[in-house]
Parts: sequence; structure tokens; C-alpha cells
Amino acid sequence: MEQATIAMAVGDSAATADFVYHAHAFTQLLREHILKEDRCLFQMTDQALSEQDQLRLLESFAHVEHDDMGPGTHEKYLEIAVALANRYGVQSRVSGTSTVSPFCGHH
Repeated sequence: MEQATIAMAVGDSAATADFVYHAHAFTQLLREHILKEDRCLFQMTDQALSEQDQLRLLESFAHVEHDDMGPGTHEKYLEIAVALANRYGVQSRVSGTSTVSPFCGHH
């Protein structure tokens, strides 16, 4: 996709079709990857980790998001994702209030 955007920038009209082809392929790859995580990996991890292990993992994620990324960074990127989803008509798969991200379920 990067090569196609470079070619498009210098006027190669055929590069647009190349970009679209690879963008669709990448989208499919991501969808398959997320499906494997949701249906396999997360369930296996849930069975393998004790409740205490899972709590420590959540605390570690919270630490990285707050201390390493900075307060509000997670929410900032969720807002960008929601705005893009709204712009391009992507439907949420998470039910709930409007304060819940359609992508990760976080408030």
C-alpha cells in the first residue's frame, strides 16, 4: 500500500487499483486475525490464567495506558476510531450506551 501511495503521488493512475486491492486484502487479514483472537486465543488465555493473573494483567495494562501512553491517550484513539466508523458507516458490534466504544467495549 505504501508503494502504491508513492506511485499515486507521482501520477501513476494504475497504482490506485493496486492500493485498493492491497487495502481489501489487509482488511480481510485483520478481520481473520481478530476473529481468531476472539474465538480462540482469548478463550484459551481465559482458561489458562487464574483470576489473580488476570487482575495483574489488567493492572499492567492500566499502568501502561496511564504512565507510558499518558492519561487520555486510549480515549483519544477510541474517539478517532468511533469518528472514522461513523464517517464510513461501520456498525458497532458492542451493545450498550453511546459512551461505550464499539471496538473494545471500554467506557
